[in-house]
Amino acid sequence: MDSAGITEIIKMSKVKSPQEKKRASLEFDRRNTYGENSKASRKGIRKGKQRSHMEERRSAKALLLTAQGTVDEETVIEAELKARQSLIHAKRERFKKKPDLPLKEVLERKQTTGRRFMIISSFVESIDQLKAKRQKPN
Repeated sequence: MDSAGITEIIKMSKVKSPQEKKRASLEFDRRNTYGENSKASRKGIRKGKQRSHMEERRSAKALLLTAQGTVDEETVIEAELKARQSLIHAKRERFKKKPDLPLKEVLERKQTTGRRFMIISSFVESIDQLKAKRQKPN
């Protein structure tokens, strides 16, 4: 009891045995697998989002510049429609954060493939995504 007569309730962990603690840790703890350390990931995620937003604005501007000057109404409507379609497509393909993986999965990957392979595979995966983007017709 404290000085005001109010009792504090202290909640204790329901996990008691070391095996249960280990199991809970493997299940609930998460690890960054972005390929960089956590601080660099935070900065890289911001830059990735910034790049995708800049690309959206750039593509919209390029399409709208085709309808510059005195042009008929159909050309303006067509340019605006193309700009909106490209924005919708760009939003689908934009930078997306990847969530941290549970510690259990990270340890399993490390045991089977090793850390270097994890980094290389995530890099190759991102390169494959870029190639797929380039191959898609606009």
